[in-house]
Amino acid sequence: MPAKPKGSPIWIHAASLGEAQAAQSLIEALLARQPRPLLLITTFSATARRHCRERYGDRAVVAAAPYDLPLFVNRVLREARPRIAIFVETEIWPNLYRALDRRQVPILIVSARISSRAFDRYRRFRGLIAGCLQRVARIGAQTQADAERFVALGAPTQRVSVMGNLKFDRQPPADLAAQGAALRRERFGDRPVWVAGSTREGEEASLLEAFKAVRQREPDCALVLAPRHPERATAL
Repeated sequence: MPAKPKGSPIWIHAASLGEAQAAQSLIEALLARQPRPLLLITTFSATARRHCRERYGDRAVVAAAPYDLPLFVNRVLREARPRIAIFVETEIWPNLYRALDRRQVPILIVSARISSRAFDRYRRFRGLIAGCLQRVARIGAQTQADAERFVALGAPTQRVSVMGNLKFDRQPPADLAAQGAALRRERFGDRPVWVAGSTREGEEASLLEAFKAVRQREPDCALVLAPRHPERATAL
């Protein structure tokens, strides 16, 4: 942790850039309160940490999250001394939850979700997952289906509610559509554009093959590849 928080911060954990962006409305709402509370934001992704440092500057302490091992977890908790821990989407860590519960730090999961595929995976370890979820004070699920999956995995029903997706609470700039139109004119003019967003390794080769067929029918078409992990952009 690069800077030891002074006092007892509100700890927000967002694993990757997507979760960090989803948490933006929550973080900004907390930072707007007076007096401004101390925030500790942790991520696993270096890209997410860079984003948070650029966006929140000196208004929050931004650091890497500890590995879920008692040595690392206990060291971070001794230094940070959070008063509440808020996890975004799906972050279930047995050692961390146990250590927070032992220190009587309330645990919240917001914009919580579990896909059907993840649910099948978690269900194999239901005893362990249930022990974690029973330590959580409140779970705000994205949908009713997510809420039901958390309950099926052992979360107490009375602690689970549907709060929706934090991503939808973000307020885009009023001129966002105009910005997009201007960018399109500047980069592509009137050419047709095919955007392949959030691609993963191995998918781009298939897209390029398909794009060859598209170019035979639309010679002026442009392809924009936007990999899910920005650091891969230079390797494409």
